Amino acid sequence: MKIKSDMWQVTGDKRVRALSGKIFAPRRSRQGMALVITLIMLSVTLIMAIAFLAISRRERISVGTSTDTTVARFATDTGLAAAESQILANIYSTNTAIYNYSLLVSTNYINPFGYVIGSQSPTNVNYDYRSDGQGLNGADFDQNVANLQILPRAPVMISASETNGRFYLDLNRNGAFEDTGNLPFSVGEDGSVLNAVFPGAIGDPQWVGVLERPGLPHSADNKFISRYAFIALPVGESLDLNYIHNQAFTATLNSIQDGFFRNQGVGSWEINLAAFFADLNTNEWYTASAPYQYNRPLSGSFVNTGNAFFDAFSLLAWRYNFNYNNLAVAGQNFFLSAPPNIFGRDNIDIYADGPLQLTTTNINENFSSPSDSDKNTATIPWAGSENPNHFYTPSDLFQTNKTFATAFANRLVDAGTNMTASGLHPTYDRYTFYRMLDQLGTDTLPDDIGKLNLNYKNASLTYDSAGILFLNSTIVPGMETNLLPWNPRDFFCAAADQMLKVYTTNWFQAGPSNYLATYYGTNYFGPVDRYTGFGLTNVPVFGITNQIPAFGLTNIPVQVNGNFVYSPAVNRLLQLAANIFDAGTNDFYPHVFRPDFNVVIENGFRNTYINGYEEVSSLNGLSALTISSSTPPLDQPVDLSFLPLGVTSDLHKLHGNVYGIPWIIGAKKFMPNFNQFYAFNTAQVTRKLQLNRTAATLTT
Repeated sequence: MKIKSDMWQVTGDKRVRALSGKIFAPRRSRQGMALVITLIMLSVTLIMAIAFLAISRRERISVGTSTDTTVARFATDTGLAAAESQILANIYSTNTAIYNYSLLVSTNYINPFGYVIGSQSPTNVNYDYRSDGQGLNGADFDQNVANLQILPRAPVMISASETNGRFYLDLNRNGAFEDTGNLPFSVGEDGSVLNAVFPGAIGDPQWVGVLERPGLPHSADNKFISRYAFIALPVGESLDLNYIHNQAFTATLNSIQDGFFRNQGVGSWEINLAAFFADLNTNEWYTASAPYQYNRPLSGSFVNTGNAFFDAFSLLAWRYNFNYNNLAVAGQNFFLSAPPNIFGRDNIDIYADGPLQLTTTNINENFSSPSDSDKNTATIPWAGSENPNHFYTPSDLFQTNKTFATAFANRLVDAGTNMTASGLHPTYDRYTFYRMLDQLGTDTLPDDIGKLNLNYKNASLTYDSAGILFLNSTIVPGMETNLLPWNPRDFFCAAADQMLKVYTTNWFQAGPSNYLATYYGTNYFGPVDRYTGFGLTNVPVFGITNQIPAFGLTNIPVQVNGNFVYSPAVNRLLQLAANIFDAGTNDFYPHVFRPDFNVVIENGFRNTYINGYEEVSSLNGLSALTISSSTPPLDQPVDLSFLPLGVTSDLHKLHGNVYGIPWIIGAKKFMPNFNQFYAFNTAQVTRKLQLNRTAATLTT
């Protein structure tokens, strides 16, 4: 059998295919090319593998960082929620409502009766002692840790000397643990142990562990993933270190002589920080060698002395950045549009530079030179200005670069570490730092926009074309910087209008049916609120925002739907508005306001509303008001039916009084005095004798 060959014919160095005669590369060359390609592919694979590993490692680190950040954020949220819930619990557990809050720190749960051997209850936790008074052994400690669930003290071991772990924040830096609660005893200054309970002590914040599954006790598969600690400072009930005390009397920081001076107390800068220190701890700030001596009121030449004034001056120096001239002038704070010398004629020592004021009129506002009014013209640095430097956290008080000297920080540390001769730490001293934080902070509540300024006008008030009938008031933020004083009627109308709108809204939301029956009578259906646009046709559908029938000073219900509804609660608010103004003035006589009325026909009824008040500023004898001489102001009251339809803003031209609607007279001390009310019963006994004459001539 003949087989046709398809083999290569070799001619010289070339391989030639017999049929085609084409020349191809040698087999050995092709194998080399495949090897090179393979190596290239392996290199690419290796590079991709290395790149993948690098990217995976980077992503793993990124994921780990993101996880840690998320856990930390959740721990922070848990701590914040714990602080908020504890604050609210303290508020709602007493009758003092929102005013019951003070310094608060995080605490662990510890059973005060001690650890009970063998018990697996989550309430059986105590690191210090057992219920039998003995210390915990190894097995007890293990079971104690296994019981952790309720505000757990997660053991974080730092050193062999801390057998219970680092479970607290040592904010007062004394190296010891200050517990929170009612301490079973206290240590006197002489080292004696007092049996009396030290109540309500606030100590170091304690770390609280967060379990992976908080609903179950701690175990090998339910580990602690984070921990938190908090300290809540009572901003609303504490002094702000950044806005109290001054150096106004000397207006310099070139010496260590304290220049604090309190004159009329018109601003927070006249609050005495040194007095606070002297009362905080007499062992540190009222010693026999450096007692508290406030000498400025006696004479300007006698400086304030003592540890308390030295430390107050030291902290103040940091706030001023060690230069009194760093403070802005008063004019830059108020953006004055009033005359530049307004401070020199307002009977207020706004700069607190003396002399000490003992009268209420003709006040000399310049101690150095009565004839020179420059010191109170808002053109020199002012102690009420924003300070260049601030204190932000409690730890700032230990930083010696933020004080004029190191004495204050040293005294804080000394109070926390002071030991008596017997080796005991006085309770009074060791809790000094936390007592201070309960009363002195570094924050201030923000100003609430929409509130009236008591000292200067900050509301735009609208009256009718005759300037008699009050129509509306609007708070203008920043308007108080013009330093325009209130006139009595403007303040009364603005304050009463604001309070009525707020209180009537709250009263309606608290009890809609009772509110409507009180202020609109039993037949309260119909459009009764003409000024706000709120209608009462859908009153049974409560909860709708635009159905709240709140009223202000322009539409106080008096007689509505056939019912006399002028309420004592409303009258109390009006009285309060007048009292607030009179409390801030030194006028001898109280201010008097009388109502204007509006009578309309609504829903078939003759309805009467108070739509504003006028001030009765003076009398021309007892027969007429100065604003009108047509009728006496103290004439006999008339019934509401006497009032004509429409707005009667000129009511004084008709008569002076209406039955059941009193004038509002501001209460001043002693004249009139509405602070006391007496109610008593009286009984009168009369004895009558009857004499009869038996004859006309009878003489005896």
